Amino acid sequence: MDESLKNDILRHADILAVVSSYGIQCQKKGKSYVALCPFHDDHTPSMSVNPERGTFMCWSCHTGGDAITFVRKMENLGYLEAIRKLAEIAGIQDPRLSSLIPEKREDPEILSLRKAIEDLLAYYRYAITTPEGERAGAYLLSRGIDEEAQARFQIGYAPMDGAKTVEFLRKKGHSLHSIEGIGIISDSARPFDMNAGRVVFPILDPEGRPAGFSCRVLGEGKPKYVNSPETRLFHKNEILYGFHLAKEKARHAGRVYVLEGFLDVIALHQAGIDEAVALMGTALTERHLRLLSSLQCEVWMCLDGDEAGRNGMLRAVTPLRKAGIPARYVHVPGEKRDPDEIFRQEGKERLLELLSHALGPFEFQLELLREMGTLRGKEGREKAVSYFTPYLLSLPAGIEREDALVKLGQATGYEVAALRETLRGGRSLPKEEAPPSQEGSPLRRDREWELQDVPEEKKRFARLERELLTYMLRSERAIALYESRLGSFEREDYREIASFLLDLRDERKALPGEQELHSRIEEETLGKENGGEGKADRLGAILLSLYEEDCYPPESEQELLSLVENLRAERRNELERKRLEGLSSKPQEEQTRLLQDYIESKKRMFKRRKGQKG
Repeated sequence: MDESLKNDILRHADILAVVSSYGIQCQKKGKSYVALCPFHDDHTPSMSVNPERGTFMCWSCHTGGDAITFVRKMENLGYLEAIRKLAEIAGIQDPRLSSLIPEKREDPEILSLRKAIEDLLAYYRYAITTPEGERAGAYLLSRGIDEEAQARFQIGYAPMDGAKTVEFLRKKGHSLHSIEGIGIISDSARPFDMNAGRVVFPILDPEGRPAGFSCRVLGEGKPKYVNSPETRLFHKNEILYGFHLAKEKARHAGRVYVLEGFLDVIALHQAGIDEAVALMGTALTERHLRLLSSLQCEVWMCLDGDEAGRNGMLRAVTPLRKAGIPARYVHVPGEKRDPDEIFRQEGKERLLELLSHALGPFEFQLELLREMGTLRGKEGREKAVSYFTPYLLSLPAGIEREDALVKLGQATGYEVAALRETLRGGRSLPKEEAPPSQEGSPLRRDREWELQDVPEEKKRFARLERELLTYMLRSERAIALYESRLGSFEREDYREIASFLLDLRDERKALPGEQELHSRIEEETLGKENGGEGKADRLGAILLSLYEEDCYPPESEQELLSLVENLRAERRNELERKRLEGLSSKPQEEQTRLLQDYIESKKRMFKRRKGQKG
């Protein structure tokens, strides 16, 4: 690939902004930042983010790298795809990006499932244009979904003859295993499309590829809706309906509406609001938060006005706040209808008017408590104060907290001074609600974690190799001594890093930088079979750990020579140890003879050295 393009993207992509775009909160610690690592179950911040070096490193699970690595692992992408995604997150537009062909890293089964569901969607889209499908088209028009919206959302119809649908896919070359894998048949012995006779709303993944379907019965049959089961392509809790259409519009508009159902998204599109997605339920998941955070805009929660929708918006307040995503909550007292109903019954202007009634998270929660009558009695008001205490303590002391205290005082009837005193006595919050400390204990860094598998008697040798490799990353003289007096490392990890370093140094005629070397290791190692990704992760993490080293004194010629000679001596000792270990398998007479030969050779070597000194 174009090395200059990759380097330009890494230079302009702020690693701190990239990490934060996934809803990960970073706290300042000296020159770096720390955060909870998203790659393992982290409870205390163990990931370091260094904006100056453009790297991240988790000192618990030892995942690390540059901004490309972070995006690749967060999104489960190939290397080139991660570069394109990083450019998108960082707002980088470069014509050279079009030359990057996304890597095809999916396994054959996933590819066959994608082809099968794409052919099925094309079949459903065709079926709605047939005489049998006219009824489905008429139903959609009666719901206010015009032909333009039908085309935009690729709405179709599943013919009544479900066996014929399966036959169509078989003739297209798809196996029963693949057809069952996309979730439309439950019994391969009686292959029949479970969506038969229904209007089909395809559910597309964030890249705009079909993953599943939600299908509505025509008439009064039961169940009203049939949704795709969980498959290798479809995970309901990981998809936001309409995200592929909304993402660019949301970044431009600075906000995205989060709705409860796909019909609400279609209604907003017809009202001219394209920045809308749906949860297909009321629960925000971790994956939803990541998708929303990647938009880098404000979230406007707008679930249905019934009790389930109201509770769903209440439950969304804390995860959105913890993810650092700014949010507002669309709430109109007494309005129980969903956006689709409002659009169909009163039209675009009324829908737009109601959507403008958005409250901040504190005001929204306060309004709901007032509506539910919680604030009427003394016990209810005390519960309200207790409920808001964690939130108020999470706000920095200043205008924002004082404003919230005034509003809470107005709603409950308590004096602001009394509420302030209550806060002072309520600082012992539950652990998960306590605001993150800006200071805290330093991040524990196990710099030699890669030596955990080394026997104690061999650790000195491994540490000497580690020290020399650390110098080689920064010093041409250290490289020269390595090449002339050692030629290789005993430890495979260090040997491979040294090989990449020397190759890149020879190409550039100069020592490569940290990001450049890391990118070369990752790009070339990922392409290898049999654990390429695992090796790339390990070598990358070791490299970053070596660049973190600041405990060695400034190098001198004498220090380097002494280090290399110590390594050579350790290598000789290791060879002698192996030679002596091999004696145990020999007959006793041969053991005695070989041992005497060994002692004589050591005497001769001692005499030579003594003569050289004399």
